[in-house]
Amino acid sequence: MNEPALSEAVKTDLPSPKPNRRRRLTLRFAALVAAVSALGAAYWFTRPPELVWWRSPEIGKSRQYIRVLIPRGWRVLDTSKPQSQNKDWEVSYMADPDDPIRRSLSSVFPYESEDAFLAFGAIGNRNLHGDASSVTLEPDYPRGLSFAQRRLTSSARQLEAYVYYARKNKRAFNRTYRQICNSLTIE
Repeated sequence: MNEPALSEAVKTDLPSPKPNRRRRLTLRFAALVAAVSALGAAYWFTRPPELVWWRSPEIGKSRQYIRVLIPRGWRVLDTSKPQSQNKDWEVSYMADPDDPIRRSLSSVFPYESEDAFLAFGAIGNRNLHGDASSVTLEPDYPRGLSFAQRRLTSSARQLEAYVYYARKNKRAFNRTYRQICNSLTIE
């Protein structure tokens, strides 16, 4: 009968509650990191594309169209001149950054619009020779802009399409110029 008296303290092998609290805190922190990572991945994979397709109206009565990628949020303006009576003609379009929300908030928050443009169009001529479909870069373009261009001749050699892309933001330019220039097609 060596049982301890009720007044004596009984030793047990139970861990103290403090390590349990640390473990719970560690698990909560790990769950928070996992949730933030999942939200970041969801945004990354579902964010809207940086470039969107744009297709011109029918070019003259040729049943042909120009198709090109343009940066999301840029406005496209028709800059074509009236057609002359000769056999040469041109349609041209200009796109530039347009962010109405930033423009409206510019009185409260200082905002400088981006110095950039995208010009594209087509020239009709019965005497087109060759196919210049390579992308050309010009490193010393005025105003510190990065510049790239591409010209493309239709298979029937009756239509030449072109795209000129310039942007001051070098990171955005380097990320997009190949996609924009190589997306130029005549349909």
